[in-house]
Amino acid sequence: MVWTELGRDVQDKIILRSQTEPIEKLAEEYQLLPQSLHRKIRRLKQDGLYQWIIDKQSKKSAPQQKMAEVKPEPVKIDPFIARINNAVKGSATSNNQYILNVNPDAPVKDRVMYIDPKRQWHGIFFTDLHCPYQDEDSVNAMIRVIKTLDHNIIINGGDNLDLYGLSTFAKDYDNLFQNNFDKEIKEHNRIMEQIAEASTAPKVSLYGNHMERYDKWLSATPFVSMGSAKNQMSLDVLLSMGYYGWNPFMGTIMFAEKENQMFPKPVLVLDHGTRVAKGAGKSAASQFKSYGAVSYIMGHVHRLGVSYMRTLHGQHCIAEGGTLRGLNPDYMKYPDWQNGMLHFVIDGDTVSITPILISNGNAYIGNTKI
Repeated sequence: MVWTELGRDVQDKIILRSQTEPIEKLAEEYQLLPQSLHRKIRRLKQDGLYQWIIDKQSKKSAPQQKMAEVKPEPVKIDPFIARINNAVKGSATSNNQYILNVNPDAPVKDRVMYIDPKRQWHGIFFTDLHCPYQDEDSVNAMIRVIKTLDHNIIINGGDNLDLYGLSTFAKDYDNLFQNNFDKEIKEHNRIMEQIAEASTAPKVSLYGNHMERYDKWLSATPFVSMGSAKNQMSLDVLLSMGYYGWNPFMGTIMFAEKENQMFPKPVLVLDHGTRVAKGAGKSAASQFKSYGAVSYIMGHVHRLGVSYMRTLHGQHCIAEGGTLRGLNPDYMKYPDWQNGMLHFVIDGDTVSITPILISNGNAYIGNTKI
């Protein structure tokens, strides 16, 4: 058994008990390696998460003062959202049995997750938080969308952190990286906690070019560039992704019938993206060609757009997922970016993607404001 295979409730219970009980006893009870559990507790303390988890659990267990009963007003559900939610309730029940991990120990850019497309999937896709430069109104809107739209998977398109201190544009980047990195992690983990509280659906995150800045820095750093030290300093570990219910970072996600590892038959492919073209939706349309006749979603360009294409193999949806970062960076005036996210449906070999525009702190799906 490893830490990431334990549920969050069990992880929190172990942390609470570690205040008064020996680590060796807890490791034996939960079939963990004592040295691994020692390292996990130590990292949580270093990140400031250990005491935060204890305080949070203590508040949950504290007796609550009884409040006067107030009859809530009935919530009016928009018919469009009701149709989405009813469709999810009518789809297959189990989530995790449909998710197939492939080679999670490979370099992140080479990791591929295959997800069985045979069930009906209703997914929420957001991307490009770029912590600590996230737009808080857009983040709050994203949380409301997650709470409002029923779904059975959440996919993050990558670039969770900005890591400007490691960019080639930064001056005195060593100092800037050291001063900002803790803030980036804390902001990121605060948002991941909000998402974890809003949804228990399976969650998968792509990586992104800004995240790769860290890998390049790590590979060039003496004494941590190889072996177990490098693994322990990976962003999977430092960002506690497993604790917040996320699978390891992936380079590509394929909803594909995996006949064999070399020749998958994808219905939908998602990656962070590398190409940049002028105009919303144009970059995804360009990158789409590298995957052949398949529906495709990407992040990277901070634009929100959906287009359609018909080939000999059928109709395909191609989309860019917008961004949740602020739209006015210091290094660029009036970039052609849009705050937003996506909702997608996979029904057999048909993929439908709906853009969700976020403006002035409100999320708009169709004619509905969330």
